[in-house]
Amino acid sequence: MMTTRRKAGFTLIELIIAVAILFMMVAIAMPLFASVIAQSRLTAAVQRVAADLRFAQSRAVTQGDWHRLHSGADGAVGKPGQYRLERSVDGVVWVPLDQSSWYNLSMDYQGSSLQAVTDFANSPVPGFDVRFNSRGAIDNVGVGSAGIKLTVLAETGATGTIQVMRTGAVRIQ
Repeated sequence: MMTTRRKAGFTLIELIIAVAILFMMVAIAMPLFASVIAQSRLTAAVQRVAADLRFAQSRAVTQGDWHRLHSGADGAVGKPGQYRLERSVDGVVWVPLDQSSWYNLSMDYQGSSLQAVTDFANSPVPGFDVRFNSRGAIDNVGVGSAGIKLTVLAETGATGTIQVMRTGAVRIQ
């Protein structure tokens, strides 16, 4: 009696089933993966704004004048969703720290923008900015004793918040 040996390998049906299972796993994981990426972008954008606030505060202390992060939310001078760092020697006339003018978060962190600059009661801050004096404390007129809150919005609708306490401490929420 003669026996036939089967050659090692996979049949076409086995390969099709393996590929189908792989595609189903990818289809299930993609939405989750996309939301993780969007959340990472938002977190990075919030950290960037917080770092720029700390930089403006540091410059105010080391140079002995006023520095601010000016939101473009005013629409008259700025561009909504963007911001820039500015300096003033008298607290009245402000000039940009660099020539690049307004910074668009969405350029580096797709879909992210600086949405609002409010006090802790969610009232808009006059001037749409966070000003630091030469001691590193907030120097905004009309802001309560608590501080200022900045909100960064992602394209998914999620938000990130940065709190700047009256003393100048910057906290990411």
